[in-house]
Amino acid sequence: MIKNPLLVFGQLLIGIFALSALPTTVSSCIVFTQSARGNTVAAVFNASLANTVGIFLSPLLLSLLLSSAGRGMPVDQLLSTLRGLALNMLIPIIIGQVVRIKLREFADRHRRKFGVASSSLILAVVVLAFGRTASNPEFMRYATELPWLFVYLAGVHLTLVALVLVSTKLLKLSTPDRITAMFVAPQKTLALGAPLLTIYFSGQEILGVALLPLIFYHPFQLLTAGLLKGLPFVRSADGDGF
Repeated sequence: MIKNPLLVFGQLLIGIFALSALPTTVSSCIVFTQSARGNTVAAVFNASLANTVGIFLSPLLLSLLLSSAGRGMPVDQLLSTLRGLALNMLIPIIIGQVVRIKLREFADRHRRKFGVASSSLILAVVVLAFGRTASNPEFMRYATELPWLFVYLAGVHLTLVALVLVSTKLLKLSTPDRITAMFVAPQKTLALGAPLLTIYFSGQEILGVALLPLIFYHPFQLLTAGLLKGLPFVRSADGDGF
């Protein structure tokens, strides 16, 4: 029996630290903000800036968080990881945006196909990561800790949503801005997080375990956002209330 489930995650704590260091979702927060008539411009700006800066900031934050557990990266290894992220993530993003400017009509016409391809590649990254980790006999012992992990992460997400609502109310932000903060602040990206963590933990057996919190947190945050979006007090057409 687990006496203190929130503290006995073992290596799953690494995944929780990794989740906390990631930026917001790339597109989900924008879609939910727009559908709830929030400040879409602010959501786009925040998501774009956070994910661009997050390519370099997230590994630095994660290394700092893990240093207390003796898993912080040496400077030379951290610099090597940042170079790898720049080559494998930042440069392809820049090239993709340049190509999209030239082929905007083609990209818009085949938006759904590109979306399916993108989701398939992310799924492949996750499956390959778990395939390697699952070969470790010790992996199955984490299964007994997963229910506590899911309860913990669900509670954390709901708490963050509540904190955002309270803090934005105290700051007297407008309704569209409060809606934006509610959908942007508590969310974490799987599209950027999966490849980023794959590069950060490259060659380590811990990779699959480190991805577990993100894999649960992502669909739960989408479910929560979908439920919140449909509530009358959230969906405000005139910008008043909420």
